[in-house]
Amino acid sequence: MRCGAGRVVVSGSGEAPRLRVKNLNLSPSPPQNTVRIPPSATAYNWIILHPATDFIEKILNCHSNGLECGSVERMPDITISDIHSLNQKEAFEILAQIARVEKKTFPSNETFFFGQELWRKKPNTRVLYATSAPAPGARPVLIAYAVYVRQKGAALLHKVCVIEALRRQGVGQTLMEYMQQRLQKEGCQYIQLWVDKAREPARALYTRTGFRAREEIADYYAPGRTGIRMVLDLECDV
Repeated sequence: MRCGAGRVVVSGSGEAPRLRVKNLNLSPSPPQNTVRIPPSATAYNWIILHPATDFIEKILNCHSNGLECGSVERMPDITISDIHSLNQKEAFEILAQIARVEKKTFPSNETFFFGQELWRKKPNTRVLYATSAPAPGARPVLIAYAVYVRQKGAALLHKVCVIEALRRQGVGQTLMEYMQQRLQKEGCQYIQLWVDKAREPARALYTRTGFRAREEIADYYAPGRTGIRMVLDLECDV
């Protein structure tokens, strides 16, 4: 298993730049600014340092704990954008793809309606999406998306979803961090969300990206399903 690292490049101009996360080729000889992974670890011996330091820590923790690192996947090359940066045809195509993933991933009572009016009539509802090309020159495919609503100095995060095949590879965290940086630049003061207490992977993602639990409400989603309100203060360092 080859474990790769990524770098972040923001391209484009205006209010909805596209974010590209590119994997770096790993060299058999140690390049500059690298961290050494012991040869006995089931991973490449060298990995480029990059902002996603938790990716490196995960590999090092595998070795220090005597675990195999085969479960540490290489984060794919991804491009993040906003449907409002697209023309009508492109936006409707992306929304249709998101709707299919949403229907497949969530129970019917928890699905968000990704209708065409999100592009036409709801400028305060923002839909970010991430795509990845399965091979050089191939058509990019949808791999993740997030939906939030701006309310003056706040943002309410409705949904974050990564396709099942690419979960636990850093895609969700990259999308969340991009959203946070974007909202900070727009003057947003905090982001709020609700999460099912039983969904530990989602809670862990939000905690890693700076969210803190503020409130619990029993039976919030359904009888026996507790909801947790989490908040990220964007006016503090995140």
